[in-house]
Amino acid sequence: MPKKLEELVQSGLQIRYVFNITLKKRGIFWNDELKSIKLSRSIRFDNLRNRYFLYFDYPTTRLISVDNLNKAKKFLFFVKNIKLVSLSRLEKNKKYTIEIKAKSEKDESSVPFSKLVKIFSSFGFSSKTYEFEFTY
Repeated sequence: MPKKLEELVQSGLQIRYVFNITLKKRGIFWNDELKSIKLSRSIRFDNLRNRYFLYFDYPTTRLISVDNLNKAKKFLFFVKNIKLVSLSRLEKNKKYTIEIKAKSEKDESSVPFSKLVKIFSSFGFSSKTYEFEFTY
């Protein structure tokens, strides 16, 4: 998490991270997209309780709270056990690619004067696309 985003979270702003995960079957001239999932996770710091609240939307909606930022980052950025497709949909000895890209967003409901924040500040980041190739 960039330092600027850490400061915004510490100030009470709710930040959402959106992960775009895509499974593609490699072809000679183009790749066929088999499945695409968009999942998001949000983080908010509560100054009164001195706790970080994390909201998850996939595979089920849930809320957890932790007492420090390092623990919050582990929950926020560690993505595991995501079911993209059934193995029966994959062909043996074919190449596949999983693409993952992350971006941050400000939650519109977290700031009372959100239009002013849009005017006076640039916000967010987007990661490069990471690709993992495998043969089934």
